Formats: sequence, structure tokens, C-alpha cells
Amino acid sequence: MQAMHSFFLVLYGGLLRLASAFGHKKAKGWLAMRSQGWSVLAEATSVLPPEEQWHAVHCASAGEFEQARPVMEAYRKANPSARFLLTFFSPSGWIAFQKRRPTWWTDRDCVAPSPLDRPSHVRRFVAAVTRTGELAPSIAWLALAKYEVWPNWLAALQKHQIPCVVFAAHAVEGRWPFRVGGGWHRKAWEKLDAIWVQHQQSEETLSRWGILGAKVLGDPRFDRVLQTVQESADHFDAGLKNWVGQRQCLVVGSAWNPEIEAMLAVSWTENWCVIVVPHEWTEDSIAGQKEAWKKRGHEAVVWSDHRSEANPSAALPPAKVLLVDAIGFLTGIYAVANAAVVGGGFGAGIHNTLEPAAHGVSVWVGPNCSRFLEAQLLQASGALHVVDSEAALTLAVQQALGDSKALRHQGLQAQSFAMAHAGAAQRIAEGLLSL
Repeated sequence: MQAMHSFFLVLYGGLLRLASAFGHKKAKGWLAMRSQGWSVLAEATSVLPPEEQWHAVHCASAGEFEQARPVMEAYRKANPSARFLLTFFSPSGWIAFQKRRPTWWTDRDCVAPSPLDRPSHVRRFVAAVTRTGELAPSIAWLALAKYEVWPNWLAALQKHQIPCVVFAAHAVEGRWPFRVGGGWHRKAWEKLDAIWVQHQQSEETLSRWGILGAKVLGDPRFDRVLQTVQESADHFDAGLKNWVGQRQCLVVGSAWNPEIEAMLAVSWTENWCVIVVPHEWTEDSIAGQKEAWKKRGHEAVVWSDHRSEANPSAALPPAKVLLVDAIGFLTGIYAVANAAVVGGGFGAGIHNTLEPAAHGVSVWVGPNCSRFLEAQLLQASGALHVVDSEAALTLAVQQALGDSKALRHQGLQAQSFAMAHAGAAQRIAEGLLSL
């Protein structure tokens, strides 16, 4: 399996270079991040004081950083002098972080790419985090978010007795490497110094595959979404609230075509408005959506026609529908919602349901949500509703429009659920401090 792993990564790297040559934006970003990142990391390491080391946290992308963020913040409060090294596999995480750095991030910290898990790439990383004249990397520990366990990278660090842990781990039966053929990769899990999982199901999955000693510390996403609720209150979007006015509001978050089509079929009453935040969009797709709403008798306004980075809270003209063609605002938009439809359930899988839940908003999703434990638990609490078709989603939302009392009750259940699961970030930070 080691040979297969190496072959796959050689192929992956080759495809990235090929895609980059043809102008693929993400592939170009992936290669650019690594061409620039090693020199930045090496320079930052070279000025580390002799008594200091990096406290390294790795995230695949922006989503995993949302889990790592409250952990790092809690760790910094307990150990203010710590220097963070934050690594990303994906350029989307790197870019999102550069645009919105947390207030607790300092110039003493460093953000860098993670190595592709090939020996040559790992050697470049190790060289970049090793001071001139020293033999061992200047890393106190490496903490991996969720399931970013890379065997060659870990082996290179563990050779120098650097503790390596995974936190907010989510081990799913049948998903790599917890299935036939994943033995070599599972050995890397076995060699971790600590495995802190989100829930009991992950601990049981690991145990069935012979990986013992995992500890349930919870999911720091709950801490993060509750933080965002507070941030929304601290930076209240008065312009958006004025646009909603006295109407009730449904937010369609991370929407794909099935969710959008289902909402177009709803008979919207006068006391309701709709905010659609597509997961992906182009100028043409937004124009098409605007025209589709117009054909159904509803004017739609486009976020970017009235708001910019320089003025993100500008007033919005009256309309029934708001189309949001901007990144980074969905969490705050849930603050004005009375109900939410979260996209992805008619495709590869649902997007973040915890954000609307933490805002006290009941949620509807499509059928592909069985591998998301938080969705199952939210459904059990009565705060999340699963529908099996676009027509069923249209009908469910149509029925919900007329029952504001039930929406309020379900929203309170959702918020109570989120608050009851808070505290994982502090527990994980304490675990890292014990290293």
C-alpha cells in the first residue's frame, strides 16, 4: 500500500502541474502556495529564538480551520508566548485565512503549505523548519485537524520524537482508511501520540480496526459557531436587518440548483423574504437566477450590485429576494433568518448545519446527510428536517411559512443543542498543553 500511496501522489502532483499549465485556478494556487511557502517558512524559522519552537497545527482547508481556530485561541490564552505554525493543504484555506486573519494571530506566527506526502516534499518541509546547524526540526508538537493523517510526514517528525496528535477526529466506517486496503495508512493512526475524537461513534470505529486509546473530547465547531453568533451580534448588519424589515426571512445557505429550484416553486406570502447564498456562482448564473425569480413575480436584488469590500454593510433596495454573490457573509446572514435550507443534500452531502442552529434557526436539508452525525442529532432534537425530493422540500417550506410558533420552538431547540455541545476547544487546548 505504501507503493500505491506514492504512485497516487506522484500522479496527483503531475495532474496538478498539467491542470495548472492549462490555467486551472485551484491547481495554479496549489503550486504557487508551495513555491512561495517554503522560503517564507525557512526565513521565519531562521529567526526563531533558540529557546522557542513552532506549535504546529495542520488543516486541510478553510473548513478544518474553523475547527482549529477556537482550539488555537484557547491555547494562546493559556500560553501567550506560543508561536503558531499553521499549515494548509488547500490554497482555498490559505487564501481565506490571509483575507480574514483572527485578531489573536501575531507577526510572530507563520502560515505555510503542508508538504505533499512524498519523501522529497517532506524533506523540503523538514529543512524549512530546522534551524541552521541543528539536526531536529524546531517543532514542539503537530496537531492535525479531523483526519489529515499523512504517514510519510508524520514518520519524518516522529523520528525526532516530536509528538503528533489528531483532534476533532471523525472516523467513519467504510471511509478511507477504515476499510479493506487501508492497513498501511491505519498504521500511521496507530503511531499517533493521541487521538481526540468528536464522538463515541468514531472511538468505536477506531477500536474495531485495532486503534485503541482514542478519547472523546468533542467537536470544536460548536465553539466556533457560537463565537460567530457573538461576532454577528458585535458587528450587527443594520443594512441587512433593515432590508428584512418586519418580514420573516428564509436563508438558503450554500445552495445548489435543487435547493434553488425548490424555493422558486414556493408560493411566497407577503410577510416572507428569501436570501439565497449559492455555494458556487458565476456572473451568468446570478443573472439567470435573477431572471427566474422575476418570471415568478418576485424582484431579486444582487448583493454585489450594492455592496463592496469597502462598504460591505451598504443599504439594499426593497425586494422579495436577495442573491448573495460574495464569500464570507453566510454566517452573519443566518442572524436575520427565521428558517434555513442548507444545500448539498441532493448532491455530495450537506454543508454546515451548525451555523444556522447556533443562531437559533430551524433547518431543512436534502436526503444525503446520513454521514453527518451533527445532522442526525439535530434531527433527533426536532430542529432539523430531512426531505427526500425537491418537491418535498417545496412543500415542507410552504407549510412552515404559516407556522411561526413552530419555527420559534424548533429554533430554540437548535440553539440549545449547539450550546450543550460547547467546550471541546478548551478540552483539546488542555490536551495540547499537557504535551
